[in-house]
Amino acid sequence: MKVRIFVEPQQGADYQQLLAVAQQAEACGFDAFFRSDHYLTMGGDGLPGPTDAWVTLAGLARETSRIRLGTLVSSSTFRWPGILAVTVAQVDAMSGGRIELGLGTGWYEGEHTAYGIPFPPLGERFERLEEQLSIITGLWDTPAGGTYSYAGQHYQLVESPALPKPVQRPHPPVIVGGGGATRTPRLAATFADEFNLAFHGVAETEAQFVRVRAACEQVREQAARSGLPAEATVEWHHRPTQTLDPETGQGNAHVQFAFAAHRAVVDVDTELGLVKVVEIATAQDVGKAMNPQAVEGQIHGGIAQGLGLAVMEEIQVTDGVVRNPSFTDYLIPTILDMPPVRLDVLELADPHAPYGLRGIGEPPTISSTPAVVAAIRAATGLDLTRVPVRPEHITRT
Repeated sequence: MKVRIFVEPQQGADYQQLLAVAQQAEACGFDAFFRSDHYLTMGGDGLPGPTDAWVTLAGLARETSRIRLGTLVSSSTFRWPGILAVTVAQVDAMSGGRIELGLGTGWYEGEHTAYGIPFPPLGERFERLEEQLSIITGLWDTPAGGTYSYAGQHYQLVESPALPKPVQRPHPPVIVGGGGATRTPRLAATFADEFNLAFHGVAETEAQFVRVRAACEQVREQAARSGLPAEATVEWHHRPTQTLDPETGQGNAHVQFAFAAHRAVVDVDTELGLVKVVEIATAQDVGKAMNPQAVEGQIHGGIAQGLGLAVMEEIQVTDGVVRNPSFTDYLIPTILDMPPVRLDVLELADPHAPYGLRGIGEPPTISSTPAVVAAIRAATGLDLTRVPVRPEHITRT
């Protein structure tokens, strides 16, 4: 079970309070932080006043690192579908792929009249919601380089470049909710990754979920009749490998190649033999950055390991006995040893891998070590041939 936090800031909360709750929720291990999307209080003075849901989530995206973020739910009357698709995709990128979009018809007429927002009749609001769900998911799912057009009763798009793309693929989870007995289950079955029903009793909730499940089954059956299955299983197999030629050493023995380059800047005290790594610059092809924040963390971690191997880490053995069996004696880099890292992430998809992905964590551990040693050699002119580089190797004592 995943436990999530939901708040209704229109009742009275500013951004700093929302930030405090979101960060505390993340620190306590909650899975997600969701907020309502309303512009008017439903009782009380609502001071200091409303906050925009997606402006808030954009700020939280930059000031949290793990917890998922979303709306429960945004009203389709508030924003044009194309603009909402752009907004959510951008906040998804700002969060490193942690956004979820809840979208509904809107129901609170008072907030619409208070802020000059049109509030159509319920039937039209359902029509607009369905068109918005079609447009938003259509824009996100259009392949890069393609265009998207839509001709609806309420919205028309002509050859949209369908950009930007969200980080999560095929798109961020979509949540549809509500108690409608017919249209809501159908929309949830057609477009949603999750269905939500709030403020209803157990019997009403059970009945609505039965209707949603039935609608999902109807969607599957319709897709099967049309020859387009609603579900598909895809298997990926690595490309064939070949044994290396025993004479030439040539061959295709690897399922995938990784590409990374590192340049290190060091300060060397030649009298004491001390080395300080001042900066590391790197470019790495990750194939496809599914979660940019996690990609950056993996690369930084690999660089830390490579730095340790270059100037610190070494298992010392005497007569078969390890002399430094604990981290008290076996030195590893700490945050104080890590230099600033200039990172350039390349996304040149591997056509033979799922989603074009490439290995991320190990390549930096391999090439960052020789980069540091090469910088020490360039600074000292010494012919250093082993790692880690110890002070005595520099002072020649």
